[in-house]
Amino acid sequence: MLYELRTYTVKPGSLGDMVKAASTLARDIRKDDYGKLEGYWLTEIGPLNQVVHLWSYADFSERSDCVAPLARTRAGLASIFR
Repeated sequence: MLYELRTYTVKPGSLGDMVKAASTLARDIRKDDYGKLEGYWLTEIGPLNQVVHLWSYADFSERSDCVAPLARTRAGLASIFR
């Protein structure tokens, strides 16, 4: 099993909008087709305005197979968060 932990820092005041978009629009696009979402967290102490999410893959090969199609989709996902 391979896990990928990602941390994003967002503009102050936009955390709620990002979480809403990630849980609706982005989730509808991504589903579990590009790895399985294991968890999604927000910071309350320490560095603020951060979102942390954890994805799992069976192995590095599966993750590699997911990167190219996700990169093509990423332009559409990026427009959601602008």
